[in-house]
Amino acid sequence: MKPAVLSALLLLSCGGPVEWRELPAARLGPSEARRSGEARRAAVLLGERLLERLSEEIAARGLAAAVDVCRTAAPAIAAEVGAELGLKLGRTSERLRNPANRPPDFAAKAIAEAARVGGPPRVFVAGDGRMGVTLPIRLKAMCTACHGAAEAIDPAVRERLAALYPDDRATGYAEGDLRGFFWVELPPED
Repeated sequence: MKPAVLSALLLLSCGGPVEWRELPAARLGPSEARRSGEARRAAVLLGERLLERLSEEIAARGLAAAVDVCRTAAPAIAAEVGAELGLKLGRTSERLRNPANRPPDFAAKAIAEAARVGGPPRVFVAGDGRMGVTLPIRLKAMCTACHGAAEAIDPAVRERLAALYPDDRATGYAEGDLRGFFWVELPPED
């Protein structure tokens, strides 16, 4: 067998690049609608647990400590929710604070587009049966303490953000603004 053919076969058999395509909301069948609902429930659960943890940390240790919750506890909470529900999920934005929160492949283009036009939920499917969903995150009032206008952020919080995220792009938001997105990836159905 020729080396080029062998390389192509190995790439395909080893899980080469996956093509994702968007599935318009009007074309969701019953199965896709149900799975999209599962994704929404997962994102809501992640959001609720994260806000609860942030509230506890702010009450116990102050606003600057909330930065560490979003940096370390949020990914752990996402992993916990994902393990409970059998899926993957996280948070992302076009204006990242934490470079580790880059969007997954299925969502990157959609996030860039949605950030400019307002971002309704979007559904994507892969040829291998996986489904990806992006869901907008609107900034809550409490989140302006770290994501609001730079001059309005408490100096201790600004200092903590600068130390952890020298390339921070996640300030300048107001309550209700589109801050970013939850992304959810569901495995193929059995």
